[in-house]
Amino acid sequence: MNTLHLHPSESTLGQALAAFLELTRQRVQAGTRSPATLEMHQAHARHLLERIPAETRLAELGESHLAAVVAAEREGRRVLASGDRRPVTNSTLRKRLSTLLGAYKVAGLAPPRLPELPHRYRPSRRFLETLGDLEDLLAELPQHRREWIALAVWTGQRHSDIERATRADFDPDCPPELGGPWVRIRGTKTRDPDGIKVAAMPELVAALGPRWRQLGPGDPLVEPWPHVSSQLTRLCHRLGRPVVTAQSFRHTLFTWLVSANGFTPEIIEMGRWRSPAMLMTVYGHALPTRFSEVLARARERLLAEARRPPQRSSPAIPPARKAPRAGVQIGVEAPAGGRQPAQEARRRATRA
Repeated sequence: MNTLHLHPSESTLGQALAAFLELTRQRVQAGTRSPATLEMHQAHARHLLERIPAETRLAELGESHLAAVVAAEREGRRVLASGDRRPVTNSTLRKRLSTLLGAYKVAGLAPPRLPELPHRYRPSRRFLETLGDLEDLLAELPQHRREWIALAVWTGQRHSDIERATRADFDPDCPPELGGPWVRIRGTKTRDPDGIKVAAMPELVAALGPRWRQLGPGDPLVEPWPHVSSQLTRLCHRLGRPVVTAQSFRHTLFTWLVSANGFTPEIIEMGRWRSPAMLMTVYGHALPTRFSEVLARARERLLAEARRPPQRSSPAIPPARKAPRAGVQIGVEAPAGGRQPAQEARRRATRA
């Protein structure tokens, strides 16, 4: 995908990274990538250029160079208060190498074999367990922040899609016979900027309806909330409650949905996942209660059947005997040849 006219054999790392970032910037403008994705690639590109000179030709980068970069990154960049370095995790290194792969792809080059970076995904346990926890948090926030959290919790969208929503993405006054009230759920991270319309929860209608009726065409559905996660962290520390971040609200909704319904196609579609794999990996913690309920119902049914008194069975009716063929004498034993006496007499008369 050499769309920016780079010469494969002459392209340097600096040129290829710049071209990849420009392509990502264009995709952000087109709405197929989120601004957070661009910021992530920009940060990883800076780190790569600190390890590898910008004038290095991509075609000259081999496996040994990348292995040395990974080894250096693993030693860490941040120096902690103790004087130790904080190592870079394999998860971060995988993302860093994905930025490098993007540069190779833009330059039209096949990348060398990348170092293996085993990584086990560990889902976050930060979510609001009950509706009461949500109400307690909302009570400590001003109205415009309550509206932001309502959209985050009751749609389960990611931060970038929440702040991308406009008045056209919500209609609390649409009558039920026309499919309302409804809200649009996007999945820009999974290449689905258009999203789908789903039924709007009554809590969302109550929280956002008054603001929606005062908005003009194209106005943002909620006010932007910069530094939302850091502000929520400070608020939770002040309240003495478990920390939640912007991503926690998405985790909250789908934990509730999975706990009530299990893994269903509808939940996968609402989350804008491409397959159930991520849903099963992240939200498996919500299933044990459902499994125990299913097992309890099965056990109760088996016990009920065991307690049921046995029914008396009716006496068996002997099978009806076949009627004898014509000419066969009942009670007369057949000769060794298998014929009855009358049959044998007719056979001899015929021969005579």
